[in-house]
Amino acid sequence: EKCPNETSMRTSTALRTIFILCALTLIVLSLKEAFAETPPVGSAYAATQADSRGSLAAPITSQADVSEIGPHIVKYEVGIKGMLCKVMCVRKVRSALSSLPNVNRVDVVFDENLASIVMKPKAEPLTQNDVEQALAKYPEFEVSSFGTVVEAPQVSRP
Repeated sequence: EKCPNETSMRTSTALRTIFILCALTLIVLSLKEAFAETPPVGSAYAATQADSRGSLAAPITSQADVSEIGPHIVKYEVGIKGMLCKVMCVRKVRSALSSLPNVNRVDVVFDENLASIVMKPKAEPLTQNDVEQALAKYPEFEVSSFGTVVEAPQVSRP
């Protein structure tokens, strides 16, 4: 016959092991999410990186500028209010903005409350209203700023 204390010790050890594994999984997922993010165009870090790579960045002043950019990369920088957590809020914002048509990539920087939307080539221009409608399913988030940046494509040097 098994001792009652031995059974409860095994159960306690198994539960403790499961708890530790769950905690480690959450930590790894949080770190993976944090390191997967890249700073959006327009942030101080991105500006220094753009200069060191030799790419050109210029603000767009009108919708006519967007339609005449040719092979350049169009990015939208969006300020987001209401993000309270680094994992779920970032995931929700990224998911909502990724659902917009012709989006190539969305980067969300929690610490700066910014999202960067990179469009596919020759995509129709986005408006602030488009972004607000995409975020409407999450009423806790609000667009605080909206801007457009065009980058020249990277040129490989011999």
